Amino acid sequence: MSWQGIIGHDEIALQFARANQRGRLGGSFLFVGTEGIGKTAFAFVLAKTLFCQKQQNPPSSETVSFDRAEDLKYFAPCGECPSCRQFVCPDSSGIPQHPDFYYVCKEPDKTRIPLELL
Repeated sequence: MSWQGIIGHDEIALQFARANQRGRLGGSFLFVGTEGIGKTAFAFVLAKTLFCQKQQNPPSSETVSFDRAEDLKYFAPCGECPSCRQFVCPDSSGIPQHPDFYYVCKEPDKTRIPLELL
């Protein structure tokens, strides 16, 4: 199983899905790890999912099931609402142009993110 086509990130997607269902998500997230494992792809799909205006709600937001597939079933963007459509990358940068999405990363030749970007 791969959450939204991103292989190897099901466990973290499940944690986000359950936190979202409980209304316990933070305001920002830092993705750190080895280059090439899908951090950026995961972050973009996560943001699209959280911004989706038509995201289905599970039958009861009070309980979290112990079925991984069931918990992830409702944690997906519709791909059709205005918010989802704004996650299309209009240029070669590959960065979504949603007005409420802020993507910050370090320059390839740097080891730190400048404070001006934060």
